[in-house]
Amino acid sequence: DKCASYLKDRNSPLRYAFWKLDPEPYFTMCVDNSCHNDKFICEAVTAYAVDAKLHGVNVELPKECVTCESDSVKIPANTEVTMDRAQKHSSDYVVIVEEKTCNNRLINNLANLSKR
Repeated sequence: DKCASYLKDRNSPLRYAFWKLDPEPYFTMCVDNSCHNDKFICEAVTAYAVDAKLHGVNVELPKECVTCESDSVKIPANTEVTMDRAQKHSSDYVVIVEEKTCNNRLINNLANLSKR
């Protein structure tokens, strides 16, 4: 079961946070919702990873839960893709800002940054 492999297994990429943040509520959420759709597995795992970071433990998401979407096509992690530049006339930017009080002003101004 994928939920157990991510949220209970000793070899899980999330295991480094198990001692600091109890994975049981996330495991329950994963099992309860995964019967409807596999995407809920990654949602539970991602929620755990985000909460672990808030508790001071950085964990790596499983590769299956890291994707990039381009033109409605999901591209898995560690996949190299070549785009035809003749067809694309725009650029995407990703801005990552750590959620800390000292970054509040920057976070509030992100919308203005994208207009420049």
